[in-house]
Order: sequence, then structure tokens, then C-alpha cells
Amino acid sequence: MDNSSSMEWREKLVQRLRAGGVLHDGRIADALLHTPRELFVPRFAAAHGLEAVYEDEAIVSKWDEGGRAISSSSQPAMMVMMIEAVGVRSGERILEIGAGTGYNAAILAHVVGTAGTVISVELDEDLALGAAEALASMGSLARVVVGDGYPGWPDDAPYDAVIATACVTVPPRSWHDQTTPSARVIAPMSFSGPGFGPQLVVAFDRDASGFVSRAVIPAGFVLMRHSTEEQPCGEWISAPGSSGAGQAPDQGGGAEASAPPPRPHAWRPAGMRIVVRYDGSVAPGASSFRRVGEATVSVIPGR
Repeated sequence: MDNSSSMEWREKLVQRLRAGGVLHDGRIADALLHTPRELFVPRFAAAHGLEAVYEDEAIVSKWDEGGRAISSSSQPAMMVMMIEAVGVRSGERILEIGAGTGYNAAILAHVVGTAGTVISVELDEDLALGAAEALASMGSLARVVVGDGYPGWPDDAPYDAVIATACVTVPPRSWHDQTTPSARVIAPMSFSGPGFGPQLVVAFDRDASGFVSRAVIPAGFVLMRHSTEEQPCGEWISAPGSSGAGQAPDQGGGAEASAPPPRPHAWRPAGMRIVVRYDGSVAPGASSFRRVGEATVSVIPGR
């Protein structure tokens, strides 16, 4: 495959992302320029050519027996937005949940540099092998491990940031326990139950009790597949003190007022926050909340 042609397409991708107001960080731009995407999607590249490889589109890399996409190389614009939103810095230790093709891990490894570490956990052994081979072929220092990323990866903890590339209903407590006090976590979240309804990519700052959002991006991702038992997911409840307030089932007494599922595109105003707590508390100022296993997800509306 012609390397000069590949570089030309990488330059065009970077130009498009900058022109679209998506790409601002020069380190990420440099990573995109130095990472041949075709190495990570070789069959797609052979079938469709470099122009298609460098379109700003997700590329499905694996389907299940029913024809449903279960792994992909994420849309470059979404990759950039997530890395910028979580604020990946040079020298940091990053945990990626879902290696997929390995392309995102390569970008992350370039951004953190030789002083940093990227551990990418992949459930499927065949995907992990392909990602590891592609990363090795370009000399990337990102490391791919086979495992269930939902419980995290304690062997190399603590991490400065966790980046999930598949949708969850809530960041599990394990991601909180395996991160530093000032860590950030970003993950696509479903707001209508496991695998259904609207999704938001939420970037969180960690605190002692859980996570508080720093950025929210409407998006769509494949669902996270894991071997961990699915946590029970409660209905949305109007928070005490909010309009039409009700009580959570475990607070006892009074009528329960079910809140409709949150509308992601209505959450763009400044000031909107999503708060995750593992101590059972509802965030002050929340309009609605729900329980997902041991976690409580609260929505504080924007103004």
C-alpha cells in the first residue's frame, strides 16, 4: 500500500476534523498523522481503498451470528472528542475498555508518549490478537490484554483515566476503585435500560463518592459485552424537591412518581450534569434519578 498516499489521506482527515471544529489538540492531530488507520482495518482497506478508510465514519470489524455489529473502529471525530473531553495528558496511565481494532489505543499511546502507559482490555481473543499485531507493526507501545473490561483491569491500576468504547448503563464501581483521586472516566451510557434508547457519551471527574460529569456528547455506540452479571436497572424517578417529585422505592412511604427517560438532546445547555454515586445518595439539585445495581445516577438539568 502506498505510504505517501496514506499520509495524504491522513492529512485530509485532520484538516476536515479541524475545519469542523472537532479537533483542537495538536498532540491528537500529530497522533492521527502518524497512525495509519489501514493497518487496523486491513480487510476493509483492501476491499474499499484508502479514501474509504479515511472517511470520518465508524468501520464495523465484527458481527455476531445475527448480523448485529459487535465491534468497530470508532468514528475518528468521536474518538477525538472523547480524548479531548477526558483530557488525556502526556505521561499518564490510561485504561481503555474495548480494544476493538486497536486504532484508538494507538492514538492514545501517541498522546501519552513513551513516559505514559496504555492498557487496552478486549473480551474477544481474536480481536485482541489482531489489535496487538497491528499495534506492534507500527511500533506502538500500547498493550492489549484479553479479558472482561467491565470489572476493569486491577493488575496495572491505578489509572489516570478510563476510556470505554462500548455502551454501559453506568460506570461500574471497579472503574472508580482502580483510578487515582484526580482521575477522569469517559463512557457511552444508555439512558433507557441496557441496550435500548438514547445514548450519551459522558466524561466524568472522579471524586470520593463517585463521578461528576464534565462534558456530555450525544452519540451511538455498540453495546458493551461482558461476562459480569447484568446489574438490575431501575426506572427513572422524579427526585425529591423537583417538579412532580416522588420517592425512590427504597426510601419508603409516599407515592412514587416515575420520570420519563431523560432526553439527551435536551441536555446540551450549560450547567447540565450527570452524577454517579455508589453510596446510595441522590445528587442535590437532581430532577430525576435511577438505581443501577449499587449505583445511583442523578440528572441535574441545565439552565
